[in-house]
Formats: sequence, structure tokens, C-alpha cells
Amino acid sequence: MGIKGGTVKVLELGMAAIIGAFAAKLVDILIPLSGWTLVLYSFIATAALLGYCALALGFIYGVEWITRRRSHKEEK
Repeated sequence: MGIKGGTVKVLELGMAAIIGAFAAKLVDILIPLSGWTLVLYSFIATAALLGYCALALGFIYGVEWITRRRSHKEEK
């Protein structure tokens, strides 16, 4: 049976909303900083955000792969 394409889109939109909220919080943290502190925290925040994006994409494609595999087994 698997999940429909709409469900995957909802998962993607949900992850995008979470990542957007995370990025907004990082901006709130970075605004009052200046100088080398800002540069250092910006690099750390960028690495954290990229890691979080990779985690979200891994989750979405993992769910998609598992459901595709299950639906393939059900067809046999």
C-alpha cells in the first residue's frame, strides 16, 4: 500500500517549517553579537543548520524508502 505522494509532501513541509523556526531562533541569537563572536557563532549556526537539514532529508527519504520497500513486498 505505502504512503501517498501527498503524505511525503506534508512531511517535507513539516520539516521545512521546523528548519525555518530553527533558523529564525538562530537569527535572534546572532543579532546582538558583533565582531569575531558573530563570525564564530555564525559558522557554528550554519553547521548546525546544515546538519539539521541533512537529518530532516534523511528522515523523509528513509520513510519514503521503507514504504516503497514494503509496498514492493506486498505486490509479490
